[in-house]
Amino acid sequence: MQDIIATPGYGWRQMENELALVRDLLGGTAAMRRAGAKWLPREDAESWQAWQARLNRSVLFNGLGRRADEIADGFRKAAKSAS
Repeated sequence: MQDIIATPGYGWRQMENELALVRDLLGGTAAMRRAGAKWLPREDAESWQAWQARLNRSVLFNGLGRRADEIADGFRKAAKSAS
């Protein structure tokens, strides 16, 4: 594989699955619902309709996004005061 800017590097390819979770978490409830069974699997005896109802009433607390914003704000304030 040719190593060019458009080609994902080895490290990126190794982290791709973990990054998918982070992207979906940062995408909030809508992204998690779109991912469906990937992050909210059906229980063994659960019907399709029961799973769909559970999926539709599931809500994601966006703690990761909030914390990332808080950390970024800290860096912005530090950069602003340094200049």
